[in-house]
Amino acid sequence: MELVAKLKKKPKIDGEKEYPFQVVVKPSGADKFSTEAKTLNGQLVYERKARPKPKIPRWLIGVLAGVAVAIIVILLLRGCGEPPEIIEFEFDYEAADQGGVAELAYELHWVIDNAAEVDINGEALEDAQLKEGEMLADPAITTVYVLTASNRAGAVNATIVIPPFISFGAEWLGCEFGLAWTAKGADQVYLNGEAVPAEGEMRMYPDEPAEYKLTAMNEGGEAEKTLTVAPATVTVTLPNGGETGFCGSNEEITWSTAEPQIDGSSVTAGIHHIGLEYSIDGGDTWHTIATNEPNDGSFAWTLPSTPSTTCLLRATIYCAEGDILGQDTSDAFFTIAGECTVDLLTPDEGEEIASMFRICYYYIPEEFSWIPNEYKVTWESEGVCIDHAALYYRVEGEERWEIIAPKLPNTGSYTWTVPFYCSASCHLRIVIYDSANNILCTDTHGFTIVGQGDGFTLITPENDAMDVARTNVSFSWCKVAGADAYDWVLSLDAELSSPIDMKSGLSAPATTYTGTLAWDTTYYWQVTAYGDGGFISASAIGTFRTVAAPAL
Repeated sequence: MELVAKLKKKPKIDGEKEYPFQVVVKPSGADKFSTEAKTLNGQLVYERKARPKPKIPRWLIGVLAGVAVAIIVILLLRGCGEPPEIIEFEFDYEAADQGGVAELAYELHWVIDNAAEVDINGEALEDAQLKEGEMLADPAITTVYVLTASNRAGAVNATIVIPPFISFGAEWLGCEFGLAWTAKGADQVYLNGEAVPAEGEMRMYPDEPAEYKLTAMNEGGEAEKTLTVAPATVTVTLPNGGETGFCGSNEEITWSTAEPQIDGSSVTAGIHHIGLEYSIDGGDTWHTIATNEPNDGSFAWTLPSTPSTTCLLRATIYCAEGDILGQDTSDAFFTIAGECTVDLLTPDEGEEIASMFRICYYYIPEEFSWIPNEYKVTWESEGVCIDHAALYYRVEGEERWEIIAPKLPNTGSYTWTVPFYCSASCHLRIVIYDSANNILCTDTHGFTIVGQGDGFTLITPENDAMDVARTNVSFSWCKVAGADAYDWVLSLDAELSSPIDMKSGLSAPATTYTGTLAWDTTYYWQVTAYGDGGFISASAIGTFRTVAAPAL
């Protein structure tokens, strides 16, 4: 198909007149036009009358040209202007409501000159804040804030890094404290001076109140937060030292406790139960009184039959899982004591007791000997925690108590060999002890030991004894009250002027002659007693005769 356009007449514009033109479409090949189409010589013809172009006044063209020039000048001037200037972009602190609690928050301030648009971290600011403004920063979201100011001349920006945002808290986890923290935007994080991750948690149970400080740092500065935790405590209030209780008696144990605390506030369900123990050896070993007892502050205790003056009580508090939360022990020793009464029956007060007896042999009238008095001491006692008894005697004027029997079964009687005193005023004491050797009760009676004959008695050899052995002759005499030394002399004459042996300063009332005496010879001997360095008394002069020489 061929398309040809041609004017029917030569175009001429004159006012508003129109001049027609034709468009001729020639078919080719098998193309045909419909019967309704307007054809001319077998060709499709489209006609349109041309409208003449309007005539523009010259004055309007001048105005439009001036406006265009002005616009171009303005755009050129603006394009060659100064970019914005950020005069101030900084942060400060301000008290802000953080979840109902007034805390310090960060506030951004800015002053900008010659800016057409301003945004912070991509968020556009309103027109009222283009020159000067402020806003609260949220370090929980970001700690880096970029201020961008722009106009047709360009854009400038400034960056602020504010200190990290710290979240730091503690909670009670049943038997211990759990610390948890996050430090948003931190380059370095420390917990009590030790480096830790920016986000973490930790469990602990300090023995005493402890402060934990979390410190986080970045190029914008440092932020820190502290919290304190205090362990549960228990304090023994009774017995706490100095008390005395008796074996088998009922005594009250009391204590006070404080729950674990976080920043001064007690946690709930901290202390679950308490255990009680006692020691009778100053804390070396412990014995159970009660376990899993409710923490109600008191317990009725039946004291054991284990007397001691070095007793302690220990209270231990536990959490529900059974871990120890705290312990306390009595501040000082208390006493578990026995209790008794004792009555010394014999010797009775003022009784005279013979120190020895002289035994004669009926078949040999001249033969006799001295034997000690076996005296039966008796007593009665009753009470609790009685373990054993002891007997002591003391001669009047002497400070020391002599032991008769140090540890006797508390049977109520003991056979005592009375010492060989010539004569002495004495005291006898019964002492009842508990198993820890503590004195429970005592009783004392005064009595007198009496000898045979008058005054200072020589015992062996008997006075006027016959047929005494010639070697290893034993000499003994009764004890003199108050004497601490004895002088002994052996002589061939009654005046003791020809001594064959003598000894001074003997502490015991006995000695032995180790020499050999003559056959069938009479000898004389005497003893003198001294006390506190001075003379007390002297015995009568005794005599004996040695055995005769055997017949040849």
